[in-house]
Amino acid sequence: MQQASQAKCTLGQSFGCYDGVKGFWVDKGCRGTFDVDGAANATCACRASQGFCSTRFNCTAVPACSLSATQNLTVVALADNGTAVGTHTLLAAGRATRMEMVVDVPSPATGTGEALFLDGQDVAFIRVQLVDAAGTLSRVSDVNITYHVVSGPVAIVGVGSGHIANHQPSQGTVYQTWQGLGRVVVQATVDCTGRHRALAQQIDVEAGAGAYATACPNGNAVISATANGFTATVNLPVSGDAEHSPLAVARATKSLDTYTYFDDVQP
Repeated sequence: MQQASQAKCTLGQSFGCYDGVKGFWVDKGCRGTFDVDGAANATCACRASQGFCSTRFNCTAVPACSLSATQNLTVVALADNGTAVGTHTLLAAGRATRMEMVVDVPSPATGTGEALFLDGQDVAFIRVQLVDAAGTLSRVSDVNITYHVVSGPVAIVGVGSGHIANHQPSQGTVYQTWQGLGRVVVQATVDCTGRHRALAQQIDVEAGAGAYATACPNGNAVISATANGFTATVNLPVSGDAEHSPLAVARATKSLDTYTYFDDVQP
């Protein structure tokens, strides 16, 4: 946005404005709407709930423009000479028609490797999202989701959505999405890579059968999510190869060579 001088604002000194833009303004804690470039469809508009209004108070305003959930929105960034230098588009979404599951960690896209390391401790973060027919995230279709481990050496250790007002148990298997998004955390249940597995098996008397294995299982773990007619599954690669250990992944993906704690840590 290019900021205009007050001379270009049709409402004079009553507010700060931006040239060529309809929308929302904030000036010294006062909030209101503006419409510039010769079109003035709002009177003095401000309220002081977030600060002070030096000479403007007890005002009301009708928004100069508004957006509904059925409209797409494109924001254009302008240079000083008025030319467009960048755009970003947000697509409006309808009601959810399907559910998807995405492995965020481990993932090459997040720099966290390609597989869950079978050391009995590594965890994976899996995202659940509700999308409409066009594949756009639907933020108006939140539902309770039940998570299951279909197969593989993993267990669910956490669920959530980021909604601070949700008090469902975060260590359960059921959690409501928030604005179309949910999260399940799964942990490896097999240690087939530890150097002292035999000793650990003697000490860890509560460990289940196969918790300390002499050979690593192959294939993927499969996790599912179900909710109100929606069903989705995702394959989670698991591995006992040293190259997939957390420290090996960190060494391979670090962008700076000034950090030495990866090399100093005990194996």
